[in-house]
Amino acid sequence: MCGIYGYIQSKSNKKPLETCLDGLQKLQYRGYDSAGVASIHKGTVLSFKTVGKVDLLSALVKDHKYELNTAIAHTRWATHGGLSAENTHPQIDYKKSIALVHNGIIENYLELKEFLLSKGVAFTSETDTEVITNLIAYLYKGDLKKAIAEAFKRVQGSFAIVLIHKDSPETIFAGARGCPLAVGICDTSKDVYISSDTSSFSESSYSTYFMKNDEIAEITSTALTIYASDGKVKKNDLSTIIISKDEASKDGYDHYMHKEIHEQSSLSARILKKRMLLNTFSFKELENDNTFIEQMEHIDVIACGSSYHAGLIAKEFLEEMTLTPVTIHLASEYRYAKHLEKKNTVAIIISQSGETADTLAAFRCKKESFLLSIALCNNDTSTLTRETHRFIPLMAKKEVSVCSTKAFTSQLLNLYLLGIHFSNVLKIENKSYIEELSNIPLAIDDVLSKEEIIKKYAETYACYPYFFFTGRGNMYPVSMEAALKLKEISYLPAEALPAGEMKHGPIALIDENLATIAFLGTEKTAPKTLSNLSEIKARDGKVLIFGGDTHPEITQDVIAMYKNGNDTFASIPYCIAGQIFSYFIAKKLGKEIDFPRNLAKSVTVE
Repeated sequence: MCGIYGYIQSKSNKKPLETCLDGLQKLQYRGYDSAGVASIHKGTVLSFKTVGKVDLLSALVKDHKYELNTAIAHTRWATHGGLSAENTHPQIDYKKSIALVHNGIIENYLELKEFLLSKGVAFTSETDTEVITNLIAYLYKGDLKKAIAEAFKRVQGSFAIVLIHKDSPETIFAGARGCPLAVGICDTSKDVYISSDTSSFSESSYSTYFMKNDEIAEITSTALTIYASDGKVKKNDLSTIIISKDEASKDGYDHYMHKEIHEQSSLSARILKKRMLLNTFSFKELENDNTFIEQMEHIDVIACGSSYHAGLIAKEFLEEMTLTPVTIHLASEYRYAKHLEKKNTVAIIISQSGETADTLAAFRCKKESFLLSIALCNNDTSTLTRETHRFIPLMAKKEVSVCSTKAFTSQLLNLYLLGIHFSNVLKIENKSYIEELSNIPLAIDDVLSKEEIIKKYAETYACYPYFFFTGRGNMYPVSMEAALKLKEISYLPAEALPAGEMKHGPIALIDENLATIAFLGTEKTAPKTLSNLSEIKARDGKVLIFGGDTHPEITQDVIAMYKNGNDTFASIPYCIAGQIFSYFIAKKLGKEIDFPRNLAKSVTVE
């Protein structure tokens, strides 16, 4: 988590503090517990900090009169230390000479802190960031690059840092290990930007350098010098990237999440149009990989959170389309499990941001053994897209709300389309699914047309303090995704479970305070699911059903759903129904929907 931003003015008239604040607004998805900005003014470290979102920091800074050339800034997702001004970045060292911003975790910070305390170094915060700041200051003997390099040898963990020193007011130093950090030089103004995410750069064309492990960058308005871990100067392998203007606007909706829910029909139509070729679905990105697909003996899907749920939902379809075993792995657990060696494994790695630390770590621990690795990602300049063999863009455009909706639906739809592509290569029958997939936008339009009905039930059920979400077949992982959505934005406890497992323990929780939300999108399992719901009804449990006909013997609360002929792709409209339901419960409860507490959109710590 956490967003880092830095700026050095060259030929433009941009003001550094204001430019950094604009960058932080675009990075707020990475954390919004607190924010800060710093510069050097007349040999003194100048800093502004506030607990809360970047808007509060902007109000604090707006009347400043300082003439500056450089600035660094940070928006925080707290890991070490609570929400306070003392723990907010930038951290200032004990000599009042360095301001430093940091993303990641210093794993041995307590050991380093004890060492520094023994040397008389004073601390004012609870953060691991202050530890590396003070360590660099302690090691500084006139050569800042050397001090940073020595500090890197002593610290353990994954991190990215950007810092300024009062002895070098026109220079920014940066370094990284296992965390994303990029330096962009604007091709027109020659202004220099440093950021955790290149999409936060202003609209323009940039020559960009992506920091590699243990490198140190020395950055001025006229030069970018990269040093390897041994201190030697490295060649700058600059990439040209174009930052397209993607203004965030609610377009009349109360929340970005609501807007993004409604964008899913046009998004799915756009994806299907791009992938349709000669009356089937195909991926040009994989056109040279037929040999690998033909050799494929196993598929590993690696993901976290909603991305993991997308993999679970699509698992059965991928197996049907490839006649190949598919295993869905939680990335955060993947590295710690003992995996049987499987030959000819194709890996599908799913991450909306492409910077999810657990997902990257899981992929890296096995990347050399994969026959082919494919990234499903919404960020085409991310670490994941640079490290995998192939990259499938989600085409979801900017998703502002921390709670993923349209990016998740794009992941799921692209997994289904990948199944079709694989079956084409393997010459496995798939024609019966082509038309049904083509009708996905109609199915989404239908569930969106039921928004007022879903809203009515959501507002009714908002009084319940606990929820079960349940279903069978692929409706079980749909239930998992719906429960996650409700937890994320309403803060209500919600558990997902297969309907058949209810009687094996969880039914003991049924009482007047618990509501059960059932998804009946799979016709072959609907009768069994209804039997399980009858068991809840017999114990006076409250039940809301999505799908199926009326069931007065169980509940009067039934929302009819679009039928697409086959059960396989019902997951998409049912997931969207769950998104709408969760959204209106959170709205009824007056929660902060787009930026819920304790969360960040890009989870860059393990």
